[in-house]
Amino acid sequence: MLRITLLAVLFSLAFCQTSPTRINEDGCPEVLSSSQCPRKDITFWLYTITNKDGVKFPSGNNTEDYEKFYSSLISRKLVVLIHGYGENVNNSKTNIIKEKLLEIQQANVLSMDYSSLAPRGCYIEAVKNSRVVGRCLAQFIDFLIHYIKVPRSNVHVIGFSLGAQIAGVAGHFVANKLKRITGLDPSKNLILTANNDTFRLDRSDAEYVDIISTDPFQRGIMDGGGHLTFYPNFGIYQPGCFNASENSNEISLCSHKRVTELYAESIVSLTPFYAYLCQSLQQYDSFRCVPDVLRLKTMGYFVEVGLEGSYFGSTNSQSPYARGFFGFLRSGIASAESS
Repeated sequence: MLRITLLAVLFSLAFCQTSPTRINEDGCPEVLSSSQCPRKDITFWLYTITNKDGVKFPSGNNTEDYEKFYSSLISRKLVVLIHGYGENVNNSKTNIIKEKLLEIQQANVLSMDYSSLAPRGCYIEAVKNSRVVGRCLAQFIDFLIHYIKVPRSNVHVIGFSLGAQIAGVAGHFVANKLKRITGLDPSKNLILTANNDTFRLDRSDAEYVDIISTDPFQRGIMDGGGHLTFYPNFGIYQPGCFNASENSNEISLCSHKRVTELYAESIVSLTPFYAYLCQSLQQYDSFRCVPDVLRLKTMGYFVEVGLEGSYFGSTNSQSPYARGFFGFLRSGIASAESS
């Protein structure tokens, strides 16, 4: 009891420190290089089986609330969700993943909200700020592991778009390497201009980094950089997105967002997302890969941890997206043979 009370007081005092941020001439937030963590503009919300509406990580000195939070954190696996650019904890494409995890009682979910540092119309600043956001997430994870005693093996970080790159930054700065990071169509754009692997997700950021790439030619990255990358629908625009618009930007955005729907379905679906190994996206585009139906692997939350390489498969154009084995035979092989 005393230990928990002291930790609550110490961490709440940390939240009271200033968070140096300035608003530039374009009206966008810029985090100063001297910024420290924790920050008032980065918050954490816990969702559990018994509290699906969520509770904000306590920043006050209410010991009773803190003890409830403490008990939830150490009770089961903890999935940390990181939303993308222009989103927030209440309006994020990752929320469907949270709902499915709680639906099957697979894990508690901790969502980070950094929306005030990455508002729409401020992408350049959001990318710069993401470096501090990642460092603050790393500090928070270290706090959970070393002081709250959350088992490191229980922590699984999942980031979407810019959130995937933030996961990589966090993985780089945590005291002890994370067990698993999942990148859901990690963002491209300005991340590639950073010229520093510290600020993008790669295989060095966790013991296992798996990536799903649904829009590699525009918003996403062609080579995810993880141990494992899945390319649903062979790395091309996602089916069904052509029906939504004739505008290439909107088609790309639809494909980019589709990754969260696929991942969420993989949590609850009894029908697998099958895919086959190919050395790389370039190898696939050169028609140099032949599907081996005896060595198909499944994409998603329950991926075979330790699996490495680039895998290709197909999905339906709408939910349910998974096609299973016979769907793979009908579409996956047919697509490969006609390429």
